[in-house]
Amino acid sequence: MSEVITEKPFIAEEILSGQVYVDEVVPDVIKRLQDTSLSDYKNQMVNPRFAGFTHEQVTQVRFVDLRSVDEGSAKKAVVFPLPEGRSYSPEMHIRAKAIQELLPEDTRLIVIPNNTRRESYYSFGFLGQNDAVETLGHLILETCSRLKLEDIVVTGYEQGASVSANIINDAANYDINISSVILGDPVDVEERTPKQLKEALWGSSLGNLNEAINDCGIPALSEAQCSRRGLDAYKQIFKFFGVHLDSRVAENVSLHESMTNDNFVDNLHNAVSKNNRKIEPANLHVVRMELSKIATEVLDIQMLEDPLLSDCLTVVEGYGHEGGDNVIDWALRVRKAVQGSNFYAS
Repeated sequence: MSEVITEKPFIAEEILSGQVYVDEVVPDVIKRLQDTSLSDYKNQMVNPRFAGFTHEQVTQVRFVDLRSVDEGSAKKAVVFPLPEGRSYSPEMHIRAKAIQELLPEDTRLIVIPNNTRRESYYSFGFLGQNDAVETLGHLILETCSRLKLEDIVVTGYEQGASVSANIINDAANYDINISSVILGDPVDVEERTPKQLKEALWGSSLGNLNEAINDCGIPALSEAQCSRRGLDAYKQIFKFFGVHLDSRVAENVSLHESMTNDNFVDNLHNAVSKNNRKIEPANLHVVRMELSKIATEVLDIQMLEDPLLSDCLTVVEGYGHEGGDNVIDWALRVRKAVQGSNFYAS
């Protein structure tokens, strides 16, 4: 049986000081991300678009389309479902831009936000709670189909990883090829009640979260997420109270309950099954943060026991499930996954 691959996180300060080897273009991109002010990031934000269709009583989905600068292939895109309860906010825009800027080539990025008390991006209609994760995957694929996308890379962490595992299995039904997948800290890795799942999602300390945010070295993100000390601590508690309230929105509740009935590793096994392969195991990458409360060591055991998945897992040292908030680390992992695929081959 294979052993888990463990890696240290990519920290921007170490990259810029030459302590970490990366492609020579990367430090310049990171410096640009660091030098962009929060107000400039806000000015970059685009209005969400609508994709109209009918899927189980749903007629439209709102999404964010970050087009490539040189208007390259419109039929290729990276698809990024956001983590639990997160809408298209400045901090989520910074995450998306870090991924897009650090991709090997100029590439379109489709962001799928989640509903909050103030904004609605999709609806499950009268669908049952057991189907919400799979249904959101279908809505995303319907949106990609409407955009005439033919080849995609899928990336997401936390809830976004769980939704993405469903996307992989259903993409062929929409005539969409998936070239590469990189997912982090999936939620549906073990049997839990909705209450237990919520406790795991909210079980990380703000100190751990702020460490991950600040490690990426982007002042605008630290400002947006109030991760600096002093008065920021009170602002951050207020912000997270708002996110906690957003988790009670009907669609978010349905997703929580659905993720207690879904199984991430079963979905991945189906995707790489030799009899019905949706993606090559070499192009499937799963990242678990070492101290994660939502993607526990149960994920390691399940994946290592599956010969088709045993080489797909990497564990990142020192972070809990807030590790995805080190946006430089995540963006560089996406870059590496895309570089190793045929996404840009044609």
